[in-house]
Amino acid sequence: MEAQLCVYILASRRNGTLYTGVTRYPVERIWQHKEGLVPGFTKKYAVRLLVYIELHDTMPGAIKRERQIKEWRRAWKVELIESINPEWRDLTTISGDNGPLLRYWRHLVLLKGASRGVREAGRGAVPAGLVRKPVTRAASGSARAHYEALPGAG
Repeated sequence: MEAQLCVYILASRRNGTLYTGVTRYPVERIWQHKEGLVPGFTKKYAVRLLVYIELHDTMPGAIKRERQIKEWRRAWKVELIESINPEWRDLTTISGDNGPLLRYWRHLVLLKGASRGVREAGRGAVPAGLVRKPVTRAASGSARAHYEALPGAG
């Protein structure tokens, strides 16, 4: 099986429970989640629909992005999902020569190219309608980036 680093989001249903993960082997890992072979959160809450995926060039970059998404508010995750998958379709079941799957893979190619620029700039991507605020220290001492809605944004 060919390695392809990615960050992915699974859902139990549209607007249901979400799980964000990172893997080097997405086909195998998503299959494990779908079959309930991964003990823990995804098995307990039946989180099995692949609704979002990003490709990455390095594992540190993928892990950084996974952690970033996990810290986001739910609304931002929903916006991210709906930016490429507004109907919350299971991306593992989409097919067709010129249908949603082709548009989806084009998005992945563009995203992968854009992630290089983001990585080189030293910043993570931010959902549309949000602005990144400077990194501050939380009470626990960990550094966290804060995001706020842009004026007039939904």
